[in-house]
Amino acid sequence: MAPIAADWADFEVTPFELTPAGDKLFVVGEYRGVHRASGKVGQARFIHVWHLRDGIAQRFETVSDTHALWRATL
Repeated sequence: MAPIAADWADFEVTPFELTPAGDKLFVVGEYRGVHRASGKVGQARFIHVWHLRDGIAQRFETVSDTHALWRATL
């Protein structure tokens, strides 16, 4: 997360919904922060897919609206 902190102030990851499905956990939520260079607020919805083995995270994927965050950098 250190690279994010370099560009974004007050960056938050807020989960809204957690759905377990076998060896996966799906998380729906929102990213929000203030871009340090532009001063604009960026926010984007995300879906995280956590791949688990014996209840322990092994791998993580994220899908998000990167365009929504990019617009805050301008």
